[in-house]
Amino acid sequence: MNSYYNGAAVYAESPYQATQDGSNADGNGPNALVYDTSTLNLLASVGVGTPEGSGNGEYRQVVRYEFQPVGDSGSAGIFYSSVHALQRLDHRQRSLAGGGRLHHQHVACLAGPVKPGVLGRDDPDGDRALHDHRRPRQHRAADCRQRRGRSIVHQPTTPGVDIHVGGITLSDGAGIDMVSLGAARSHSNHNVLVVGPAGAPSNPTFSVDSTSTLNMEDNDLIVHTGGTKALGQAELAALRSLAYGAGGGRNGGKWTGDELTSSTAAARRSADRRETTQLAAVLNNDLASRFSSWVVGSASEALNRYDIIVKYTYTGDFNLAGMVTATDSGILGLYYNSSNDEWADGDTNDDGSVNATDAGTLGLDFGNGTSSASIAADQIQL
Repeated sequence: MNSYYNGAAVYAESPYQATQDGSNADGNGPNALVYDTSTLNLLASVGVGTPEGSGNGEYRQVVRYEFQPVGDSGSAGIFYSSVHALQRLDHRQRSLAGGGRLHHQHVACLAGPVKPGVLGRDDPDGDRALHDHRRPRQHRAADCRQRRGRSIVHQPTTPGVDIHVGGITLSDGAGIDMVSLGAARSHSNHNVLVVGPAGAPSNPTFSVDSTSTLNMEDNDLIVHTGGTKALGQAELAALRSLAYGAGGGRNGGKWTGDELTSSTAAARRSADRRETTQLAAVLNNDLASRFSSWVVGSASEALNRYDIIVKYTYTGDFNLAGMVTATDSGILGLYYNSSNDEWADGDTNDDGSVNATDAGTLGLDFGNGTSSASIAADQIQL
């Protein structure tokens, strides 16, 4: 890797090798992992479990690596587990080769082939094995590209963080799961996935094919756009298609579809027998009062007027306040009996109009997120 990147001296190899011919559990093939020493310190590496077979093509011993971001505290850990299969690994495959899986417990950057470069160094072929994991609120972003049914689970141990990636491409059954904080989840305590750099002249890559899934659970999504009305509207249309379109996550209000979805909304739908919560996709500029920044706890992300906000919230929360109040009733009344409408106008089911159906839904959900909600679980501001 150092030779590949024009004589760089920052890449090191892990002590474990991948196996090629079934002769041992550790391996006798090429090195199994390469990491960037300017951003990561390798604290430990240990083989766990036993080999699953001795023949060619069998899986080998699982190896667990523990990294620490350079300059971060000892409590910041990155754990990477890989099944060292017999297949040959090269520097273009190591991040998730051999059935490996990344489980990020503190940090925010995704692994896999990426563009652009990390920490200012160009990466023309997207071959970096691991990326910048310095600080979950401030680190530079890299594109996330996942294929062939592999999944990434994001579960930071520090809640309320903004997780930045340069772009997202999911294909061939790949998935990203933004894990919920569970009972600890609140209006000021959940995570935010941020796609694309603020102030860029164009929209980031955001592609999820019909076999793949970005599961936001009960977290939020921010997509920075190129800063023009046309670019913002184009990105909103694409995200609405992923969430509400044919094959999208909403799936008639059940939230059991692929593409952009929420398993938390699906669970609420199953329990309540109605669409109590969902993912609301909005162009910031379309809101009655647009946001200058998206703040969750101590994490704050500056927004331009044409950025996209996708919030897990109550059905009827048209201003994305995490609750359904008289303000939302006023928004629905303003656009009642109009067409070409969206969430910010009072359209609860994405049929393009605000009508009696939406008014009835708003009536059922009115008060959710406040102490006046009749069900205790619905008194929590989302």
